[in-house]
Amino acid sequence: MAGRKVEITPGLEAPLLYVSPMQINMQVPYGTPTGSQGIAVRRVDSNELLAGGVLSVSEAGPGFFTANQNGVGQILALNQDGTQNGPSNPAARGSVVSLFGTGQGPVNPAVASGEPAPGSPLAVTVAAATSDGVTCLTVQPSVCVAIGSTFGDVLFSGLAPNFVGLWQINVRIPEGALTGDVPIRAIVRGVSSNLPTLAIQ
Repeated sequence: MAGRKVEITPGLEAPLLYVSPMQINMQVPYGTPTGSQGIAVRRVDSNELLAGGVLSVSEAGPGFFTANQNGVGQILALNQDGTQNGPSNPAARGSVVSLFGTGQGPVNPAVASGEPAPGSPLAVTVAAATSDGVTCLTVQPSVCVAIGSTFGDVLFSGLAPNFVGLWQINVRIPEGALTGDVPIRAIVRGVSSNLPTLAIQ
C-alpha cells in the first residue's frame, strides 16, 4: 500500500484498505485497548516516522455510510428487492432494508483483523439486537435502530460476509414509520451513530 504502514500502540499494525497522498483508510485492529492510543504512519522500507498522533478507541463507535461520503444525507442501503434505496426508490413500510456502516464493536465468532468475514457461521455483533428503545439505552451490550420516532425490528447485525470490517444491519421498517426522507440512526452499547436519512414510502 504505497510503501506505508500504520501502527497503533501497543505495537499493533492496522490493516490498510486504501492509501493516497492525502488519505489512508484502515481498520482499527480487533483487540486494540480502549482509551487514547498512539498512532504512527511509517515507511515500510525504513520504518521512518511520517506522521503521528493520538487515536481515541472505544468498544463501539457506530457510523452509517452515506451516498455523499460525509456521514449526512442519504444512507447507503439496499431495499428488500436488492435495489439501492433513495428518494426515487424508497422502501415500503413493513419491508426489510440492509444498512451498511462500521464501528459495531466485537462480533462472535471473532474475525481476525484484515480478514473477510465468513458466510457460515455469520459473525454477529456481541451487542444483542432489540427493538425496544429503553432496553437499548439501559441494558448493555445492546444494538437497535431508530427510524424517525420508531424502532425497527433488527433481524441481523454483524459483519457482511466476504468483506473486511463492513457492518451490515438488516432491519424491518415499522408499519407506522414516517414516510419521505426519514432520519435513521443506530445505537450500539449506548453510543449513537450519525443521523442520515432513509427513503420510505
